[in-house]
Amino acid sequence: MNTVLAILDNLFDKNDVILIRGYHEYLDKLIQLSNKLDLVIGIQSLMTTQIPFLIESGFLGRLKKIATKRNVFLIVGGPHALGDPVGSVLSLPYHVAVIGESEVIIPSLLNAILNSNIDGLFEIKGLTLKFNGDVYFTGFSRRIKCLDASIPFPYWRGIVGPIEISRGCPWGCKYCQVTFTHGASMRHRSIESIKFYIEKLIEFNALDLRFISPNALSYGGCGSKLCMDALSKLIDMLFYFKIEHGARIFIGTFPSEVRPDFICNDTAKMLRKVASNKRVIIGVQTASPRLLKELNRGHTIEDVEEAVRILNEFNFQVDLDFIFNLPGEEIDDVNETFRFIEEITSKYRVKIHAHTFIPLPGSPYARERPKRMSRELRHRLYKLIGEQRLYGQWERQEDLALRIHELRMRRVILDLKFMLENMIRDGSVFKITI
Repeated sequence: MNTVLAILDNLFDKNDVILIRGYHEYLDKLIQLSNKLDLVIGIQSLMTTQIPFLIESGFLGRLKKIATKRNVFLIVGGPHALGDPVGSVLSLPYHVAVIGESEVIIPSLLNAILNSNIDGLFEIKGLTLKFNGDVYFTGFSRRIKCLDASIPFPYWRGIVGPIEISRGCPWGCKYCQVTFTHGASMRHRSIESIKFYIEKLIEFNALDLRFISPNALSYGGCGSKLCMDALSKLIDMLFYFKIEHGARIFIGTFPSEVRPDFICNDTAKMLRKVASNKRVIIGVQTASPRLLKELNRGHTIEDVEEAVRILNEFNFQVDLDFIFNLPGEEIDDVNETFRFIEEITSKYRVKIHAHTFIPLPGSPYARERPKRMSRELRHRLYKLIGEQRLYGQWERQEDLALRIHELRMRRVILDLKFMLENMIRDGSVFKITI
């Protein structure tokens, strides 16, 4: 939403754009403004994991009543809209779902709304919209070629945050949306642009610098292998701000974790040179070679151990992300994972960050049915927690996964695959048959 807010401020008078933090505060403001203005446009970013709460809290019920007002127009974007563009307008109370990049779509979308140009909406690529009870898809929009075209936060409002330095991912892991919503071709922000926004952070005395990337060490490259030249330039620039301004650089940790196959002596040395974080987070997901291949992870378990060994040598604690209850996971896969966990946590300074599989719309595993963990698996995880070798929100995620699946069964949540399977061309756009 920081990026969307920056886009809006460049289109409108600052007083016409209001940022609301809090669900029910958002509803109250929509009602207040719609009672005195000719037009109110509500824009919301939504994650699939928020939907059970938004239903149970009454938020979506109240929003549905507000959506019937003739002078209110509701737009939704974010990961859920990208993954479930049909359900976002058919089952949820939004008029339009943005399923492309906001930098490209938002200006044209708002121009059409403000000019009451309904026909113009159908000409904007990257939307699903509900019209006269039917759902339409306008086609996929273009993507920005370089992240310099994206403003990471509206610093002129005194709002700052992490800097997105890379977008997209070539790997296509089956539990993840990123490749399928942001593309397999990676795009990056230039060194000059990163430097500009770091300087803005420092002006606000925000000296903790964090960066958004699907893999922090993929900077400048295609994402499937290291681009040492570009990465070296990034690290050197960050080192300057660390030395000259006392900035604390957080890289290799949330929200810019790393792949195990990108860790070598050279990259570990770079991290040691610049990183203020004492731990590095690595995505593993499973220690079963069969499942690693099935998931499209593109690395081996040997890559993981080598990455841990190197990072420990450079005095980093390592946290390894694992996902349990994966589709197709069998007892042999679970046993292989726990054997690896026992070994790696005994030999190295490692903690396991446990997750539970969640069927996210827009991912290849969107329609996979989650299940309750077995008593044995739960006991093994509790044992590792007691030994202080494991942590995580896996129990909460297990509950969320089951609730999300229930919403799919009730057809509150559909998915991108559903849309593609049910499209028929209707003039210049596609009509979704339900």
